[in-house]
Amino acid sequence: MSRVRIGIIGAGHWATENHIPVLKGFPDVEVVAACRIGQEQLRKVQQKFDIPFVTEDFRELLALDNLDGVIVSSRHDLHYEHAAAALTTGRHVLCEKPLALMSTDAKKLASLAQSNKLHIVIPYGWSFTDYATEARKRITNGEIGRIQHVLCHMSSALRDLFSGEGASWATESLFVPEMQTWSDPEKGGGYAHGQLTPALGLLFWISDLEPVEVCAFLGPSKTGVDISNAITCRFSNGATGMLGV
Repeated sequence: MSRVRIGIIGAGHWATENHIPVLKGFPDVEVVAACRIGQEQLRKVQQKFDIPFVTEDFRELLALDNLDGVIVSSRHDLHYEHAAAALTTGRHVLCEKPLALMSTDAKKLASLAQSNKLHIVIPYGWSFTDYATEARKRITNGEIGRIQHVLCHMSSALRDLFSGEGASWATESLFVPEMQTWSDPEKGGGYAHGQLTPALGLLFWISDLEPVEVCAFLGPSKTGVDISNAITCRFSNGATGMLGV
């Protein structure tokens, strides 16, 4: 049996709690390399998951010959650099949300994948569920009529994470989440980048709505990132929407 060979860029909390264990459960997938900062942390990843090659430099990982694709699970502000480098070297990419901090960079990644005939995927799990597929089909077929208004709300018990105080729910994990990823405004922290994106992915997948006007009020955490968002928008078909977290 041929095996798909995957490398991990950003082997931190979420990669070691979700991506790597899930991949290790498939007989036709092999995790051949992992990258993160910290030699001691790398040693722990290598020993726990029996990964042949580890490095602190993502360029060394991408230089490997036996690599079909990569998972980018690094800090939010590094997603674009890491995903672009992987696509440029001919690797398929699964990139954690947010795909990029700027829409222009996200569009560049999509164009780069298309021009190189590669896949780039954001793991918006809700969009792959049976109920999302059914909802999209019914809306696309016009069974509910034209959408006039939408309400999208998401909440989660992560105030400590976005306030830079820690992650009380992750004390038994191999690694705790890196605080600056979530609570530093300069590193792409904040609730919208960190949590709202999957809900928006679901909304836009099932509805095909295209926002043309947006207004938002943000409630900041003590570190300055958004911990609450009140967003109103108008879509290209004239529908209105309220998005909140």
